[in-house]
Amino acid sequence: FKGTTERIAVTDTAGAEAQVQIFGVDVLARMNGVLLRDGRPAETYESRVGFAADQVEGLRYTIEDGENQNAVRLPLTALELLHQAQDSEGSVAFVDRTGHLYATNRSWAASNLTKFSQTPQFAFTNNVSGELLRGKSVEEEVICLAGWRQTNDTADVINGITFTNYEDVIENEGKEDEEVVSKGSNYAFYEGNSSQLYGSSSVRLTTYLDPETLPNYAETIFDDFAQPKTKVEAIEFPADKFGTLGFPESVLMDVGAQVRVLLKDPANNQNIMTDAIQRVAKIRHQITPTEWLVQAELL
Repeated sequence: FKGTTERIAVTDTAGAEAQVQIFGVDVLARMNGVLLRDGRPAETYESRVGFAADQVEGLRYTIEDGENQNAVRLPLTALELLHQAQDSEGSVAFVDRTGHLYATNRSWAASNLTKFSQTPQFAFTNNVSGELLRGKSVEEEVICLAGWRQTNDTADVINGITFTNYEDVIENEGKEDEEVVSKGSNYAFYEGNSSQLYGSSSVRLTTYLDPETLPNYAETIFDDFAQPKTKVEAIEFPADKFGTLGFPESVLMDVGAQVRVLLKDPANNQNIMTDAIQRVAKIRHQITPTEWLVQAELL
């Protein structure tokens, strides 16, 4: 974790040792504390995300090109501006453990960002048998899992999308009180075959785009989500028991990184349930006096 000290509190109580508490905030918390009263003019996706990031002094960032975005004509925080840009682009943005902001475009699964395109360094498995890795082209460090959660859920299906898209319009044109305002219009798209198989499952997105780009945006979402997929949602391993469970000495895993997940069927060790390359979306460290668990959610 790399952040900024927000508050220091010293407490001195009679009969006890003085305590010093240091409260730190990360980049996202700092962005959420910056109010942009005038919104933003029409600009590129890269410029919009870059402007949001520039509100935090010294923040380093890497941003891919994306769709042009319409003006935002309302006050919002720098973090809200980042989220708005993400929703309009359909992108992935994250801050790594060094405090560097990365923002992909809509084709994030095939991103050229270094963090996204690196070959997996770790293979997570529920069995460390060398037979499982024989003949594989990727050279990974094998880590035995303490727990995992694999799903195939039709609740994850998306076969309907309504975009509330904001575009500039002129009100009271030609009159003394003429003004340009941002007005939302609804655009709906459906994937019929998926609806028949799995029932209707729709989402709503707020966007600031040229409406002619919305059909392609909807198609991109349907390509990924119109069918349910078997995926490993989460993995867990004890970081403090490397010596006894065959872990490497350190696992410098970070958000955005690709990892390989290789699970054997607990009922039949000869069957492989999953052998897939997935991406780390979130990392949580659960540290207590008796153990240190690393929990990672995966895309």
